[in-house]
Amino acid sequence: MKCWPSWTLTERFAIKFLISLAHQGALVSGAMTPLYGKGAAILVASGMRNNFVSEVTRFFSEERGCTSCFLTGDLGYSVLDELLAAYPQRVVNAGIAEQNMMGVATGLASLGRRTFCYSIVNFVTFRCLEQIKNGPCYHNLPVSIVSVGAGASYNHYGYTHMGIEDISILRPLPNLRIYSPADRHELATCFSLMVEYNGPAYLRLGKGGEPDLHNAPLAARNGMACLRDGEKVALISTGPVTVEAVRAVDSLRADGFRPALFSWYDLSKDLLQEMVFSTFASVVVVEEHVPKGGLYGMVAESGYRNGYAGRVLSLGLSHETLYEPWSQPTIRRMNSIDADGIAGVVKLLMNG
Repeated sequence: MKCWPSWTLTERFAIKFLISLAHQGALVSGAMTPLYGKGAAILVASGMRNNFVSEVTRFFSEERGCTSCFLTGDLGYSVLDELLAAYPQRVVNAGIAEQNMMGVATGLASLGRRTFCYSIVNFVTFRCLEQIKNGPCYHNLPVSIVSVGAGASYNHYGYTHMGIEDISILRPLPNLRIYSPADRHELATCFSLMVEYNGPAYLRLGKGGEPDLHNAPLAARNGMACLRDGEKVALISTGPVTVEAVRAVDSLRADGFRPALFSWYDLSKDLLQEMVFSTFASVVVVEEHVPKGGLYGMVAESGYRNGYAGRVLSLGLSHETLYEPWSQPTIRRMNSIDADGIAGVVKLLMNG
């Protein structure tokens, strides 16, 4: 049974009024109209991105999600086909105006409608940071901010399109929970946690095609998953780059080394003392993000709070390597966050 929203006259007027104000002379004609058909803006993707759309479509069909809305910043037409076909009246293209999109989402959420805001990572975070802070975060509203292109996924467009500082800028905001899954199974858990939370959330996804790192849905939802058990050294990673850490650890095992590997997918929960600090003498943080304020910053802060006396090493992105539009594999290799680079660092650590 399809559950269509019952728009009140006040809500219809408010939405039309907000849209008309926000886009008066700012966008091309028709950019804010609902998406009713297919487009050809981007390629069809697989991995987390398509699975996210399936999760939203399923959520819209449930009673708890039957008044929810989906706003896209002029992105993802072919990827959104499943959602568009089922609920065309609840998907709106906000155009290339992410600040306005966040304002409309805040208004809809204040009326009791959970709203998803979807765009490339830099546009849905940096461009509208003030609107995120003063809107859903300050008022603690159920706006789910969803980015695609975490890390250097959109590197071919250059530094302007990279999502490598988003965790750093969003972590301090009030009430906001951050989810960073590594594959579709972690995504399913993150999505479930996100829609159960009646407040603002940020979900960061890759560009598409991420392989499965778990062979089944997650049995626990504690925020951190152990992908490989081990001893002495623990690797901690988050997001799509975790696949490189998995390959590194598997190659190390062939050489007789047994480091552990953890995927931290719910960055709002800190289980480091229980799962890592109490057992391992050294920690290696792997992230496709700048270390300052990112995953390394989180691990270092938690280590200080918990009195961790072990060594914490950082493998992250350096801005000096991002001034040219290198390929994503090249960027990972230049920063030693590819499988070979990670394995080399861990081998030196374990030999020492």
